[in-house]
Amino acid sequence: MLQMRLRNKIILTVSLVLMALILIVYGTSRIVVLGAFEQLEQDMAQANLMRVKEAVLAEQSDLESTAKDWASWDDIYYPMLSGEYGAVEKYLVSTSFINCRLNLIAFIDVSGTIRAAREYDLENNRSMPLSGELRDVLPEYGFLQPPDQSVGLMGLVPVNDKVMILVSHPILTTAGTGPATGMLVMGRAVDKSMIERFARKTCLALSLYSVHDSDLPSGITEALNRLKSGDTAWICPQPDGKLASYSWMKDVAGNPLLVIRVLTSREIYKHGEGTLRYFMGWLLLIGLIFTGAVAILLEKGIIRRIQRISASVANLKGSYDFSARLPDHGGGRTLRSVRDH
Repeated sequence: MLQMRLRNKIILTVSLVLMALILIVYGTSRIVVLGAFEQLEQDMAQANLMRVKEAVLAEQSDLESTAKDWASWDDIYYPMLSGEYGAVEKYLVSTSFINCRLNLIAFIDVSGTIRAAREYDLENNRSMPLSGELRDVLPEYGFLQPPDQSVGLMGLVPVNDKVMILVSHPILTTAGTGPATGMLVMGRAVDKSMIERFARKTCLALSLYSVHDSDLPSGITEALNRLKSGDTAWICPQPDGKLASYSWMKDVAGNPLLVIRVLTSREIYKHGEGTLRYFMGWLLLIGLIFTGAVAILLEKGIIRRIQRISASVANLKGSYDFSARLPDHGGGRTLRSVRDH
């Protein structure tokens, strides 16, 4: 009975200490290891948002290059100089819009008057006169200012509840000399086809929204509130197990306009959880092996000696031989242990 109680106490104590250590290691590892994987996930989400912004800026640069090629052309420069505006209207044909993926072309003279302009619906292949909304947007955002020979204007602008990339460039000769005879304005709508092009280019599941859209999803509304509080980006897990990251881009006037949302799978975080489970599994296995080893060493090194000593003591109880002594079963320490109990 003594041996059984001693064995159970020691094994129970070792097991409790081991479990406490495992729980402490698990809690610490979860904070440190998963925290590191969460930070890596956040950094990756930030990088994905930056890739989308770079794709928008690349589209803007491409449009600027197209506008520069058109604006530096004698066939446009001299008609604008002489006031023969009908000569530039011939370039407002469907092939011009389709080949350059344009939704707007406008020729503006040095006084800021729109002399020739058309819009084009690329999805329905339909040419339209310049809308009243764009007639209001162009002067509001400075696209009808007197031309500067070396500087144009470009950026995002709101058109109703949509977003458009607008670029202006001074109209110069083919040699790139002036004085400028007006401004050429070109525009591309941030529409479904452009978003799909960005998605293919970045290999991301992305969405773009205007802050002026009257039918924004609830997640975008919440992201806007977060971004308005001063955050450059907001990243949050979704109920479906994905990670949503949000940011925005500003218009020409410096006001928030284009909301970016990128959805990604949480592979990095899941990898961190898998790593932690693998680590804890091995730690638990090592703990079980350690407990078993303690039990075996305890059995061989202490319990068996105590059993032999106990048997010897039991034999002496019925003997009246006062000269009898306990045999040495492994040293005085074990004997003292028995005496103490």
